[in-house]
Amino acid sequence: ILFIVGGAFNDLDRQMRAKKAGGIGFGSTLKQDVEENLLHDVKPEDLIKFGLIPEFVGRFSMITAIDTLSEEQLVRILTEPKNAIIKQIQYLFGLDNIQIEFTKEAKDSIAKKAKDLGTNARGLKNILDSIVLPYQIDAAEMRTKGVNKIQITKAVVDNGGDPVLLFKKADAKKQQNK
Repeated sequence: ILFIVGGAFNDLDRQMRAKKAGGIGFGSTLKQDVEENLLHDVKPEDLIKFGLIPEFVGRFSMITAIDTLSEEQLVRILTEPKNAIIKQIQYLFGLDNIQIEFTKEAKDSIAKKAKDLGTNARGLKNILDSIVLPYQIDAAEMRTKGVNKIQITKAVVDNGGDPVLLFKKADAKKQQNK
């Protein structure tokens, strides 16, 4: 039987930091705070001290940790994979014959939000859904009004502003009125 345990172990890093901290008293060595991922040094006894059952921890053949993603890596996750989240959104809008485009600044802002929330890649979909859901719901109505393309900008991501709408007939940029 293979046990795979994954997730966010809140406060395990604090326990590891306390373990590595310097002692108290004369002659003790003081260690400086370093910004490193202390979870790379987790041992089975640390997991037991954290609160996991020893019989369960004993079945782990390997313990590993991952580093948090950078904003550049989050942008790559948004755009590069074959089934990237932005490509999925573009496909869904394409079903209504509407193109949706995200500016580079908008993608960077989405990645920054996910990084600030500490959700990493898991949060990208939630952030994107909160941005495009109102326009997905109104996509059929927007198509009948002549909207050809929706451009999501940094202002839309950061401030909830209106996207840039391109219409078929006028072929000029117009702001959507709410």
